[in-house]
Amino acid sequence: MNKNFNGEAPINVGIHSKRTHLGTKRILLMQSGITLVFALLLSFISLSAGYSALIGGGIWLIANAYAAKRALSGDCASQNAQHVLATLYVSEIWKVGICITLFGLTFVYVKPLSLLSLFSTFILMQVINVLAQMKLFDRFLKL
Repeated sequence: MNKNFNGEAPINVGIHSKRTHLGTKRILLMQSGITLVFALLLSFISLSAGYSALIGGGIWLIANAYAAKRALSGDCASQNAQHVLATLYVSEIWKVGICITLFGLTFVYVKPLSLLSLFSTFILMQVINVLAQMKLFDRFLKL
């Protein structure tokens, strides 16, 4: 399995896989920028709202980046559909586990915490993720 470690798609994948790798990378970068801007705007309201928003977006980005890397890092051409689906399920389970762990650590160690900013940024990242994938990968709209 030939992999590039600079964030690009593996060498031996097809055009749709390369498009998916690049699109996922673009979505994660866009979400990072939106998280930073949202946190900066909320920091004008209060400092705790700003860093709570940054933490909420960071939790989403860390978990989603891990799940995307795990789901997209295989040589899917040599695997059957059942194995690919199992890989997707396992990566989503790990994503949920990472979110739960990071939220737990946040609730224990970050004081004061603005729950509204934390969860609104986390939910905003989920909505942006769905909308960006629908826009970027227009083949889903043809279903």
